[in-house]
Amino acid sequence: MTVSNGGRTALRESILILGEESLRWGVVWTRYEREQGGSAVVTGVGEAVTRRASASFVAAALVVSAVAGAAGPGLAAAATGTQSNFSVTNPTGQDLNVSFESTDQLSSFDVVVYRGDSSETVLDRSAFTETSISGGYRYQYTYTTQDEGRYRAELVGESLQDDAFVDVTEPSVTNVQVSDDTDGDGIVASGDTVRVSADVTDATTQVDGVEVDASAFGVGPNVSLSPGGGDTYTGTFDVDATVPADGPQSVTVAASDNQSNTNVTATPTLRLDTTAPVYATTTLDAAATAPSTPANRSRSRWT
Repeated sequence: MTVSNGGRTALRESILILGEESLRWGVVWTRYEREQGGSAVVTGVGEAVTRRASASFVAAALVVSAVAGAAGPGLAAAATGTQSNFSVTNPTGQDLNVSFESTDQLSSFDVVVYRGDSSETVLDRSAFTETSISGGYRYQYTYTTQDEGRYRAELVGESLQDDAFVDVTEPSVTNVQVSDDTDGDGIVASGDTVRVSADVTDATTQVDGVEVDASAFGVGPNVSLSPGGGDTYTGTFDVDATVPADGPQSVTVAASDNQSNTNVTATPTLRLDTTAPVYATTTLDAAATAPSTPANRSRSRWT
């Protein structure tokens, strides 16, 4: 666990380990996790206290209060005002946007950020920007995480918390295929049906949608593929007469997860032929095609 500003001396108090149950002294919340052996360790804000115990535990002492005004000689003073609209979002990448509102201007508070069940960091007042709003103040901070996963932040002194998922890994798209679904000869014309398939997986969250851009075949860019069993997504479209150009053409498969990460992959090519054959017309001379007679042979002799 890290502390954003080194902790405050007024909060460095020894915490007695009383066994397995959680306890709370002032604004200090102690959470226990059982281990196989060793000592019981309490980690405070910037300070650790160790005591032997018959049962072994590890406890993380988390400063989780919101206080207005100066701290007293021991622990911090109780919070004033009302805190609300506590929010944690993942606006982009690995960032977490943490914000809340207060009716009173706060000079000191702490927000604990967890990844899964483990505390990752404690954010104090100095990390947050303060904005004056109607009826009070808004406090906001953007925290950059180190790993993917579900994060939870809380202002425990006010029983406010929220969570968000961080995922920057795009789905995997493999085994992309495009084929002539009309006669299978590998050449498609206007009105023929084309089939597209791909294997799509997402290691972190789940696949949200798979779409094909078939503009090269005169079709719109949002042809949806549907799950067809296992990890395979498949779909068809008909070639439109207003295709841009004949020749080898491909489509692109765009797979997105529910965190808006997208993988765009091109398919192999399929030959497009929408141009009818052109026949040349030849006019023959009547004399050249007349039946051979003695008179004709006579006319054709050189003189």
